[in-house]
Amino acid sequence: MPVTIEYPDTAPTSQHSKRPATEWWRHAVVYQIYTRSFYDSNADGNGDLNGIQKMDYLKYLGVDAIWLNPFFLSPWVDGGYDVKSYHKVDPKFGDNEDLRRLIDIAHSNDINIILDLVINHTSDQHPWFLRALKHDMKKRREDSGYKSTVDPAANVYVFHPEDPSNPKKPPNNWLNFIGAYPAWTKSITGEWYLHRFTPQQPVSRFPKLACKKSYQKNSKALDQPKN
Repeated sequence: MPVTIEYPDTAPTSQHSKRPATEWWRHAVVYQIYTRSFYDSNADGNGDLNGIQKMDYLKYLGVDAIWLNPFFLSPWVDGGYDVKSYHKVDPKFGDNEDLRRLIDIAHSNDINIILDLVINHTSDQHPWFLRALKHDMKKRREDSGYKSTVDPAANVYVFHPEDPSNPKKPPNNWLNFIGAYPAWTKSITGEWYLHRFTPQQPVSRFPKLACKKSYQKNSKALDQPKN
């Protein structure tokens, strides 16, 4: 026998808290979707954004929000968590228009979209990292003492100079999160760079740097209704 569950338009304010009811996510039902395996709308072997537009089904489940795993342009070394561009949908999942349409359809059904935005690292093919490998950026890092507070643009990533007396020795004994491997890799500049996952995912200093504005600009653009 089917059970009908009614969800209020806004989440109630807790009697133990002064948090406003507009903080809907504290009481929301969130449905996680791994795009690649959810639904293949064009029979190419990959799930895609167009395949997620089954809002009648999701609304029937009482879903308040969809959490989308990364679908951004990526070399796909780590399941899309190595992002090459935060401004483009990976072609295997569709394009930016497909994403815009998905967001509009979800909103028209009172379903929010949560993006799994990977900002603690990027792909080593991201333009920011490729720029960091240029000689002039290395010089700026050296001049700044490798401090992001001195030169944020040159220190978007965590680099460390090599030890001339032992150039093959990493800066410390840190290991990455996915195996017993060093969390440091030597770059073409001769410096070491930090990665907590694969070597293709250099750590970004997002919380401290001006690149935060780029993420915010991209996120706001997605949240604006299309004219």
